[in-house]
Amino acid sequence: MASRLVLKIGIPALVMMLLVSLMAAPMAFAATTWSLTADYLARGNAAAPVIDDAGGDGVWYLKTGSSATDPGTYVPFTTWATNYDSWMAPGAPPIKGWYSGTDPFDVPHTSVNNSGSNISCVGGAFTWLNGTVLTHPGLNPITFAVTEWRSPAAGVASISATLSDLHNQSGGNGFEYWVLQGSTVLSQAVVPEGGSAPPVSLAGIEVAEGDSLYLVVGPNGNYGGDTTQIEFSVTLEEEPPAVSTFASAPWSIAVLGVFGLAAAAVAISRARRSEA
Repeated sequence: MASRLVLKIGIPALVMMLLVSLMAAPMAFAATTWSLTADYLARGNAAAPVIDDAGGDGVWYLKTGSSATDPGTYVPFTTWATNYDSWMAPGAPPIKGWYSGTDPFDVPHTSVNNSGSNISCVGGAFTWLNGTVLTHPGLNPITFAVTEWRSPAAGVASISATLSDLHNQSGGNGFEYWVLQGSTVLSQAVVPEGGSAPPVSLAGIEVAEGDSLYLVVGPNGNYGGDTTQIEFSVTLEEEPPAVSTFASAPWSIAVLGVFGLAAAAVAISRARRSEA
């Protein structure tokens, strides 16, 4: 049957049909998700305010900046902390944290409670739950707490983020946040004192290798009571190499084999007829 099909359609046409079908084969994308909380818990350390992923590549960068939407002002946190005596309960177990500046409350900072226990803070004003990340902007001058995710490859990214004001302080006015791709604002809102932002969910963000996505938290003019619990995760569907289109269609080998045998049969048949 295959040999009759080859004779009827012609080998060149069949080869063209095969190539077109291979080009139309669906491309396989490898999806990877990074979680700030999980990665900070597992690999945050005193060496630098950079958190590696499970493969050892730096993907999270903990920073502060003087402008909410200008990455040119962002600089890494400078100081490692295992305790914030100014606002954590006396004798609290050690945590992992990075902060900058000389503010008496050690802000701005971004830190994770890896102690195994919930920690009472500011005289019981709020509780820092075990296994969660807190961040806080600064003041005098205003400084923003910045979490950067840097793409290890080209692809299409999606973002999930949650933000909650834990310190419902009298006289506070909440916090503000921005989600950025470079300096482009993807999401922005002001969250009232003691409130939570609606979950942030963004998809279809095309990124090149080395591009950055940011979650920025600011004081909304008054940094009192701006302790904010955050989670920031990014999923990247990585672009496969061009050759993977063919490789992703294993049936192509079988198809080539069938038509190769058919072509050989046709050639043998024609050779026998010419000898006759």
